[in-house]
Amino acid sequence: MRSAGDVQTRPVQAPIAALPPPYENRTARASAARGSLWMATRIPPRATSASKIRQSCAWKPTRRIVPERPAGPKAKVVVDTGHHAPGTNIEFIVASLLRADRLGGFDFNSRFYADDDLMVGSADPFQLFRIMHEVVQADALSPDSGVAFMLDQCHNIEPKIPGQIRSVMNVQEATAKALLVDVDALAAAQRNGDVLGANAVLMDAYNTDVRPLLAEVRGGLGVDVDPMRAYADSGYAATIEADRVGGQAAGWGA
Repeated sequence: MRSAGDVQTRPVQAPIAALPPPYENRTARASAARGSLWMATRIPPRATSASKIRQSCAWKPTRRIVPERPAGPKAKVVVDTGHHAPGTNIEFIVASLLRADRLGGFDFNSRFYADDDLMVGSADPFQLFRIMHEVVQADALSPDSGVAFMLDQCHNIEPKIPGQIRSVMNVQEATAKALLVDVDALAAAQRNGDVLGANAVLMDAYNTDVRPLLAEVRGGLGVDVDPMRAYADSGYAATIEADRVGGQAAGWGA
């Protein structure tokens, strides 16, 4: 029988930004006693994060998510947002890697059951917003940050090119909402231990309709304000479908 010290723990799915710092030093038991959004839960012994790093049995996530044995200065972690055990707090992993300067990039996708590689933001758009909030807070949107933003998806039902376009738009919307977070109000709520107040700040930004703003930005760049409509009107899909009639099939096992 495993002792209590051998039980792996992880935070429940909750925005870490809603908790006053330093949340990484709080034990699950003490946090629960204070009525916070954290609680200790059992996870399978073999469950791993997208970074393939096993979480520790001890409640020291900042130390354990980032390997204790130091790697070389060029070693970075790519977080695949669909490679986590159910309920994993991905934004906590992202925040920890950013603080350790170990985040190299993202393979964006979504999951329901396993490594589904669904369109990013299709399963849990609020989670994508929370992830991008941590990226924004660490000023990791800048090209100088070295963080790469990539898509790793498998479009089995929806058309592939429109699926990619929609995925990019989902990331853009989540990023725009993250940039709207009132960081001063959030910081004040964190200092006061006001979890509901911090949550309200995040929800105000998340519930904002940023689509008109993004359309205005696209117009300013000289591109179509509606990428999905632009692709549909281009006729490109019909052209490539006609060109491939009678051609050689391509794909796994073809």
